[in-house]
Amino acid sequence: MLPKYQATAAVEPKTEDAYLENSQIMVASNKNWFVAAKGGNNAESHNHNDIGNFIVYHNNQPVVIDLGRDTYTSKSFSNQRFELMNCRSAYHNVPIINGLEQKDGRKYRADKVSHGFADGVSSLTLNLEKAYTEGAHVEKWQRNITLDREYNWVEITEQYKLDSLQIEKDRLNGQVFDNQIILMAYGRPVVQKAGRILLQGGMVRLEYDAQYLSASVEKVQMTDGIMKTQWKDNIYRIILRLNDNYPMAKVKYRFTLSYCANRHNS
Repeated sequence: MLPKYQATAAVEPKTEDAYLENSQIMVASNKNWFVAAKGGNNAESHNHNDIGNFIVYHNNQPVVIDLGRDTYTSKSFSNQRFELMNCRSAYHNVPIINGLEQKDGRKYRADKVSHGFADGVSSLTLNLEKAYTEGAHVEKWQRNITLDREYNWVEITEQYKLDSLQIEKDRLNGQVFDNQIILMAYGRPVVQKAGRILLQGGMVRLEYDAQYLSASVEKVQMTDGIMKTQWKDNIYRIILRLNDNYPMAKVKYRFTLSYCANRHNS
C-alpha cells in the first residue's frame, strides 16, 4: 500500500442531505448539526404516533431526541400499546392540539409532504392536521423543519389555523385545553429568560417568540428498562404553550450555537 494512504485515517462518510420519499424521512447535516425528520402514517410497522417528529444533534451529541424503544412488555403488542410513553405522541417532538395527542391508524397521516435541498438549505414541509381526530378542531397545521447552513441553525416553523368557533363552544361548556409544542430534550434545559432556553450544557440555544409561546420544563420519569438506561435517566420535556389569543399564526423557533459553542468551535 502506498505510504500516503497508509497514513490516512479512515473517515466515516457524512450525508449532507438525503430524502427517502416512500418513507417520507429526511436526514441533513453540516459540520455542527445533524437533523432527521419524518412524515408517514400512524400504522407503520412497530408504530409510534409520531407524524412530524424530528431529532437534532449538535457535534454528534443529542439535543432533541426520540426516546426509541423500551424493554418489551405484554403491553408492547397489545391494544394498550399507545399507553406506553415511547409510543405516545405526547412524548415525541410534535404538537398537542386542543389537548389531544395524535391517533394511531393508517388514516392518521402526514399530508402535502415535500422535501427541498437548495442553496445550502435542507427542509421538510408537511401538514399534520390529519394525524389528529376531529376533536382537535384544527383546520391546518403545517410544519417546516429546516437546516440552514448559511445561518448555521435548525429552524422549525409552525403555521396553523384552529377552528376558533368550535374551541369557543368547548370553553363555554367548561372544556379548556392547551395547545402545546413538545420537545424531548437530552440533559436539563435552563430557561434563561422568556424566549430563550439553554441546552446541552449551554452549548445550544433554543430561541422562540415569547409573543406566541411560553415555556416550561419537566423531568421525564422513566421506569427501569432499556430506555432509561440508554438515556441515562436524563430526559426532560420542554412544553411550548401557544398563546390562546392567536387561533391562527405562524410561529418560529430555532436551535442555534450559543456564545460558548461559538468559542469552542472557533
